Amino acid sequence: MRQVSDDRNISVKRDECTSKYRFLIFSSHATAAPVATTQATIAVSGAGRDATVYRCIEASVIEQWLMHCGWAYEWNGGGHGEAIVEARRALTRWVDLGLACAQAEQGVRLFDPAEVLNFVKMAGRSGKDSLWQERFVETYRNLVREFHSGKHPSDPPAQPSVLPPRRFRVRLSRQFNLDGIEPGRRLLLRLPVPVEDRGLRELKISSIASTTTKAEISRAAGRLEWRLTARDERSITLSADYAFTANPTVGDPEGDQLTAEMMDLYTRPSEGLIEVSSRIAALANRIVGPDPDCWRRLRRIWDFILDNLTFGIVHYDQIGTANPSEWVLDNGVCDCQLGCALLISLCRSLKIPARLASGYLLYSVAANGHYWAEIFIAGRGWVPVDLGCWELSTGGQHEGWRNYFFGSLDYRLKTEILPRHFTGLSTIRLGAAWQILHLPIIGGAETRFLSLETGRLIYCDRLVILQQDANDV
Repeated sequence: MRQVSDDRNISVKRDECTSKYRFLIFSSHATAAPVATTQATIAVSGAGRDATVYRCIEASVIEQWLMHCGWAYEWNGGGHGEAIVEARRALTRWVDLGLACAQAEQGVRLFDPAEVLNFVKMAGRSGKDSLWQERFVETYRNLVREFHSGKHPSDPPAQPSVLPPRRFRVRLSRQFNLDGIEPGRRLLLRLPVPVEDRGLRELKISSIASTTTKAEISRAAGRLEWRLTARDERSITLSADYAFTANPTVGDPEGDQLTAEMMDLYTRPSEGLIEVSSRIAALANRIVGPDPDCWRRLRRIWDFILDNLTFGIVHYDQIGTANPSEWVLDNGVCDCQLGCALLISLCRSLKIPARLASGYLLYSVAANGHYWAEIFIAGRGWVPVDLGCWELSTGGQHEGWRNYFFGSLDYRLKTEILPRHFTGLSTIRLGAAWQILHLPIIGGAETRFLSLETGRLIYCDRLVILQQDANDV
């Protein structure tokens, strides 16, 4: 049981969240050969795939990804050689501990990124390897501290709500792979555009470009659109520069008031990954108890998720036709999107309006895509919560970091507020099964979506921080 803000204890049945990830079994003997492995890729009955199918990413690419997770500052600062050596040593060490891999021709090792990351976190939590805490968690904390530079931030720094406005100029590009697209086919390709709200103002769009010259370009709500006819290009890249003033995201007590229509929209029981079932409703009631205060109810749901789930990478094809939130409870693992979907489902079952938001972090060396939630609390407005605190707090264990993004966020480039504000689908879409990798680039990050069947790129996003005003705006 965990103590919550009003000194009441939450008691929830442990079988509500039974995790295949919760335990690692290692030999107590000091042998070089692995004696047991984690099942870090979820095996779901009826999913039609076993873990070996996902082991398709070469070790050299995994090493780059590890550098982004744990050596982002060193890599951007010119220490690429040392970073790659450390990442390579870590990967070898994890294989010795039991991390599974496959072998391609000429002895090249192949890994599943989800299996790697989930293994590393559980090895860290079990005390068998400290790199997750020392490198991954500490890098994330340094990213957060970045906006407090020059102010000798504490550990953790002051709440995001105290950050002053800051001017940014960024370049967002999206590359689509056109392999397999027949010449003459009509294509619709989209690039996200930032949402203007209290967290992002004075947006200016410039340098709209693409690698094709024959396209009709238009702007719609939440996106730029290119309509064109496929020719013989192997790929097309779209890009635009966005300049804006960013503010920390906080609630707005005097902001939007919910109409009856909005109340129905943001409490509806089914929306994409958000599904309110009788099981979810019963769990929500056990978590919050009889207390009618919505703010304290939200805090108890937040604590339940941080205490009972492991955050890692999920293969979405494994979910199948299951209720996504119930699947998360059954497996005990989620990513930022599924974790937020569960939190929102629990809130909506209690008639607390909640919605899913997404966009990009604006850290100088890790401008990754990300999801968070926004909850409407009377007297506070739309309040943001970011479950990235699980990682910042080393799995919910560090009290100072545990609630850092509960109620306020640092600078973000928000592109979607579902279900009304969204980028929408392009002609080039993700298939049923795919891999995702965040890789380092100078001044930002690249996110690749790769086909599981072919290993080819489907599309990738690159966000580069071109300029940010370190002085108060």
